[in-house]
Amino acid sequence: MALFIAVASRVPRARDYTGHVPDDDPLRLMHNLSAVALALESQEDLHGALAAYDDIMEIAATTGPEITHNAMVDAVEFGLRHPTMATHVLRFNESVMASDGI
Repeated sequence: MALFIAVASRVPRARDYTGHVPDDDPLRLMHNLSAVALALESQEDLHGALAAYDDIMEIAATTGPEITHNAMVDAVEFGLRHPTMATHVLRFNESVMASDGI
């Protein structure tokens, strides 16, 4: 996933990252929400997974363009895997792009 790659690129060892940041660190929150989204998706709870991706996008919008872009890619990939969710994902991405100028 693009989000995990972004986290890994910011620290030498991504596995060590979550042990050295506060619980409310945006990257830590997004990483955890990404795992939640994948777990919900694997259980076919697409609405729950979509809610997790929405939360990821809201947090990502506060972090800067690179992380926001990576979160958007993850959300779009979710929409491509589940066409019934694509419209919502695209609308949310459009609103993030409009507000951030991405």
